[in-house]
Amino acid sequence: MLPTSQLRPSGTFYSNSAETSAGIKSEITPTQIEEARAIGRLYIKDCDIEYLPQLPNEITSVTIENCNNLTTLTGLPVNTQNLSVINCEKLQITDIPSTGKNLHIELTDSPFIHIISEGIECLTVCHCHISGVPESVRHLEIRGYATDGIKNVPNGLLSLSINRYTPENQARIDSLISPSLQTLSLTGCSNIILPEKLPESLRSVTIHVEQKTTWNIVAEGVPDGLDLDLQNVLLSPNVIKEKNITFQGNALDAALHFRPGDIVYGLSSPREKLVNSIKLVNDFSKKDIVIQNTLTNAVWDTRTPRKYKQDSLIKRALNEHERGTKFKQCLKNHNNYNVIMADLSIYNRDKLWAKTSKAGLEFQTLIRNRTVMFCADGLVNSLKLIANKSEGYGQSITASELRWIYRNKDNSQIMKNIKFYLHGKEIPAERILDTPEWKDYRPKYSGSTYKYS
Repeated sequence: MLPTSQLRPSGTFYSNSAETSAGIKSEITPTQIEEARAIGRLYIKDCDIEYLPQLPNEITSVTIENCNNLTTLTGLPVNTQNLSVINCEKLQITDIPSTGKNLHIELTDSPFIHIISEGIECLTVCHCHISGVPESVRHLEIRGYATDGIKNVPNGLLSLSINRYTPENQARIDSLISPSLQTLSLTGCSNIILPEKLPESLRSVTIHVEQKTTWNIVAEGVPDGLDLDLQNVLLSPNVIKEKNITFQGNALDAALHFRPGDIVYGLSSPREKLVNSIKLVNDFSKKDIVIQNTLTNAVWDTRTPRKYKQDSLIKRALNEHERGTKFKQCLKNHNNYNVIMADLSIYNRDKLWAKTSKAGLEFQTLIRNRTVMFCADGLVNSLKLIANKSEGYGQSITASELRWIYRNKDNSQIMKNIKFYLHGKEIPAERILDTPEWKDYRPKYSGSTYKYS
């Protein structure tokens, strides 16, 4: 899904430091106009003008901000392509040059209904009302209560973005979903009834909400191959299974394979994406153990490295509090991973945390006999660095976790519980562990699993 910023052509709405500014003045000076003619852009801000002078046709982009006495746009260059109007309270948008392609209007508390001319292709409307969306519009962004006044959109609309729309009563947006829509983004919205049928043309959907919601859409209402980016939105697993859906470009094998009691490992950023995909079909809270960090944080704190947390605190932190107390006991009884007994002059915070992570692998695969889902994104091209324990990447916590798995690759119980995922899709362990990059790896210890560091 294109982020909202990409729905706006570059340089359309906001000026950069090279643009000409009128400053806090009563007029636009000839010098400023000539400078704007040279660069093709004019930025007028905090000016008391009531109308625009006739601007040169060489200016194609105009931004007008905080000009509260301005009442008309007469004077705009006839070649204006990009126009942005922000907080000009007395201005009613009516006639825009026929060359206009990109329009951004942000007129908070404006009493007017603004008229958008045909020819506009990219339209952003923030906190104000318009009479309608012209048939020429292909990219539409709406913010705040501006959504209330838009009842229909052109059949040819390609992208729709709705931001910070929180109606008092539940509202539907089905009438804003065009049959040609390719990208849909809903962010910071609440009290919206999500559409139950999407057009076959749709390729990506982004929905980020603050409170958990269930999307009551069935497979028949979803186009095949749709890419999703959802936060706090639950989706039926059947939709994923039947429609070849991806999550932020990744396959959803992990989401379908995950079972309560499993745990996810991997580099922070790709692991987070994998976990978010799992949350599509699982109603988890912050107290549910999906990653090792949640379990370790409930049991031990790097700020107080000489003690484990009390059982009462563990119970408060985790829904599976017995799993937490058992992990604490595992750490306390471990010859190598009992972090509260570690030499703090040798082990820094990361090394101590790495001990708890490796203990977590052992606890999960050998003691609990449950699955570790290891996200390999960001690792497959760095195996040589990991095997050689190179400075930087090879010294990371995730690298030490992967080396632990490599050292134990001949342990059948461990390996039956280790599942690798790349771009959300399960891959054979051999693709990670049976590669030439490991030939120079020299483990610190040999022998029983618990002796490895």
